[in-house]
Amino acid sequence: MYGWRFSGLLSNLGSSFIGDGLATALYSFPDLDEEPDRSRLIVFVTDNELNDPDGYQTCSLDRACYYCAKRKVKVFALAPDFVVDEENYKASILSTKGGYYNTRDEGAVEKMLDDVLQTDVTATYDMSAKVVDVPEAATIALLVSLALYSFCVWRMKL
Repeated sequence: MYGWRFSGLLSNLGSSFIGDGLATALYSFPDLDEEPDRSRLIVFVTDNELNDPDGYQTCSLDRACYYCAKRKVKVFALAPDFVVDEENYKASILSTKGGYYNTRDEGAVEKMLDDVLQTDVTATYDMSAKVVDVPEAATIALLVSLALYSFCVWRMKL
């Protein structure tokens, strides 16, 4: 169903599938469908230069950001000062409710880290009841039976 799950990371051609890489990161979260309210974020670093020798990528960056926003996964992107098509890249990233930072801005990394630390965090707890069999009744019945057997053997001199 999601052909891009690993396609952006398993190329031997040295290509750069940016959307495929982001979609791979998104669908690598465990329990993505089972726990939709869990807080998730992706820190994404790229120059946004699509280097695809065949002219085919499975998932575009806009599409990957759409899926991130749909799953409420925030993307925080750090871009170098020579980022390709910066306005579209920035708009796609910001559509996820994350943040966009460029290394040409002083303190960009610190600002990104501060914003990541300020994101809402959802604690998940796994509560389960553990049933431990305590054989008290069986032990008492065994001791009473053993005592009764011993008495009968002694009394009947078997």
